[in-house]
Amino acid sequence: MPMDNPDIEHGKMLDSVSIPILRSKRAYTAFPSSDDRWELVRAFIREGGLVRHQIDSFNDFVEKKLQEIVNENNIIETEVKGLYIKLERIEVGKPRVREQTPVSTFYTQWRPGSGI
Repeated sequence: MPMDNPDIEHGKMLDSVSIPILRSKRAYTAFPSSDDRWELVRAFIREGGLVRHQIDSFNDFVEKKLQEIVNENNIIETEVKGLYIKLERIEVGKPRVREQTPVSTFYTQWRPGSGI
């Protein structure tokens, strides 16, 4: 079965992948068998775990994308003529809970019943 991408046809793209099933000749010509697909799932979990991509995506959002959003929408107009709010550099700090007392508590990880 020919593929549209010439890099895949010549094996350049798939040979760089560290998952053995993608380097087999069958990957170029036929749909993988059920056993091959399970091996791919095991390799995916072994390489990055079940949630690594979600954590990486969240980190990318916090470290880069959030600032890009602020940069694109950095002026907030008010109802008062000539008065506006300009957002510049944002910071995402450690999670903290502010109680009714003036004391702030910093949390390094979530715990059941912590209220976060």
